[in-house]
Amino acid sequence: MANRNGLNHKVRGVKGVGWNRALPAAFGFGNGIKPDGINDYMDVPRLVNYVLPDKLTIELWLYKDITINNGYIFSIYDDLKDATLNFNTNGSARLLRFDSQSGGLVGQSYWPESEDGLKAHCVWCIDKVENYSKFYLNGYLMSTMSSIAAYAPNYIKSINFFRYYTGTLNSNALVDEFRIYSKVLREDQIVINYNSGVGNNPCVTEYLLLWYNFDKIESLDFSPLLDKSLIGNGVRDLSGNDNHARLFNMDVTPTSSSFVLKPF
Repeated sequence: MANRNGLNHKVRGVKGVGWNRALPAAFGFGNGIKPDGINDYMDVPRLVNYVLPDKLTIELWLYKDITINNGYIFSIYDDLKDATLNFNTNGSARLLRFDSQSGGLVGQSYWPESEDGLKAHCVWCIDKVENYSKFYLNGYLMSTMSSIAAYAPNYIKSINFFRYYTGTLNSNALVDEFRIYSKVLREDQIVINYNSGVGNNPCVTEYLLLWYNFDKIESLDFSPLLDKSLIGNGVRDLSGNDNHARLFNMDVTPTSSSFVLKPF
């Protein structure tokens, strides 16, 4: 008889795929977040002035359809440099880019039209020591860029999701499972995370800087000392580092048609 606790590798148990699920929703059918593309955004107060490690991996699941704009999905800025994740249409080319205002690119990859209307697993690996970045789409290496160290930020003066750090170019992308690691993931680890799908724990957890699954909105403490001096609506950081994301201008009423959390 099939094991019903999720441990049997042949039959999915009642908890969904795998025994160590992060999401309470069965079989990973949970929420993502879709801002309005006008003035919705998030920040992470407890990461302000954080010194970035020389090796980073940025991982997310993204749903791209014809309604997505060219706004900035993610933006980190220090006093001199920034790195901003956005879609960019350059002539007939459709690009997913890590732009840098300091005059160069941290990374850039062609976005295949075949991925439109599908859930896509996107991973950027940034290594300032070896001076390269790599982009993986659904477990496949799509692009490699060298000489990027001069353009990557060294610390966080401002960190924003779904807008540029100046407060413009807001994104309306539907995103889920956003993670940042303080290491460069190996290709086999990236493939494991892709094959695990949405709603499961990553294969590497000890290097997580932050991790959002956007399953629900909570009242959270964003104060530097966690002394409850800065309470607001946000998305919990599942990494254990308490780097919760604070919401701005977003509709947080579950019964509203414009509720910011959408099925993913």
